Amino acid sequence: MSINVAKILCLDIETAPAKVYCWGLWDQNIGINQIVEDGYVLCWCAKWLDSKEILSDALINHSTHFKNNPRCDKKIAESIWRLVNEADIVVTHNGNNFDLKWLNTMFIKHGLKPVSPYKSIDTCAVVKNKFRFISNKLDFICRKLDLGRKIETNFKLWERCMKGDAKSWALMVKYCKHDVRILERLYMAVRPYISKHPNMNLYNGVVCAVCPNCGNKNLERRGYDYTAIGKFQRYVCKTCGRWSRDRKAFENSLVTGA
Repeated sequence: MSINVAKILCLDIETAPAKVYCWGLWDQNIGINQIVEDGYVLCWCAKWLDSKEILSDALINHSTHFKNNPRCDKKIAESIWRLVNEADIVVTHNGNNFDLKWLNTMFIKHGLKPVSPYKSIDTCAVVKNKFRFISNKLDFICRKLDLGRKIETNFKLWERCMKGDAKSWALMVKYCKHDVRILERLYMAVRPYISKHPNMNLYNGVVCAVCPNCGNKNLERRGYDYTAIGKFQRYVCKTCGRWSRDRKAFENSLVTGA
């Protein structure tokens, strides 16, 4: 069990596609005047790290609002705004390019101010930077690492949700919740490899050294790190496997002058 004081939120959203007029399927350049309906967010699901509860909200939950305008995502923008506003760190898969930009688009569209600043950890970016999988999709990586897989579905589910089918909405939320579940597993698997992970020492406020990635005190001295200016004590976390080092070099190792 990690000892996170930092509030880490695993997050996923599902969106409706835009409807457009076009004359082909390949290499199309769609003009603004060809847009029939813009896309919008259908639902969001999120989970605080180490919590069992998966939180969610969907357009269908706000029946009166949904009846008046089934494409208006204002209500779920407000609910996810409150949640993200509490987070110190937000974990997504391809969220830097997709989920987080969608959230900001909802916020500004519905007159919401920016949430309090948080650190973003995008497991897709981590995977691309640190590994060489043949595909960087969440489903493929999680299957490859034996972390589970996405619930199988197809575009009909999105189509039925946009038509207001209650059973399809329930399945959509279930699908999204499961994505959050395996996202958390992937985050825990790759966390030791994240070289620029937010430093848990700063969030935990403990006097003794802890693992900068998982926050555990279970560190073992393991050799030294040598740089151009000095020699540093090196550690390995016996909980997650992350390597780290002291901030200060041994005084007798410091190089002065050139």
